[in-house]
Amino acid sequence: MKKLIYFLTIMLIFSSCEETETYEPKENLNNAYIESVIIINFPPYYWDTGSSPDLQLKLSIENSSDWTYISELREEVEEVPITLRLSDRAKISNEDWELELIDKDNLNADDIIYRIIFNPFKNADNGKIPIYNNGLLVLEFNYIIS
Repeated sequence: MKKLIYFLTIMLIFSSCEETETYEPKENLNNAYIESVIIINFPPYYWDTGSSPDLQLKLSIENSSDWTYISELREEVEEVPITLRLSDRAKISNEDWELELIDKDNLNADDIIYRIIFNPFKNADNGKIPIYNNGLLVLEFNYIIS
């Protein structure tokens, strides 16, 4: 009986370990870099009092202490789609990444529009990585292979 309890305890410990799911992309992405992101959709909301949002995207591998890549700031965005360029080309990898699309505020705390965890290898195809939020296509990364 002790052996059975020991075995079940070990199995429970190992079954609770979280592993990052990896994906087999349609093309070789070993040297793929994100160059820009197209914002396709964001909720209709007055992000700033009486004005449109000032959009900026932050990107890093999940659980990083800091954002590795930050896009340019586009002020008073009234219509989408709109393209944002990253501060530097982001080399993608087959692991979970995190993004944050924010309404950048000068005086108050930034408003988070989207915070999404994704694996860029999951849906990468033909230079594009679509990102969905609750089934809605909200943005798309454009990548090149060097």
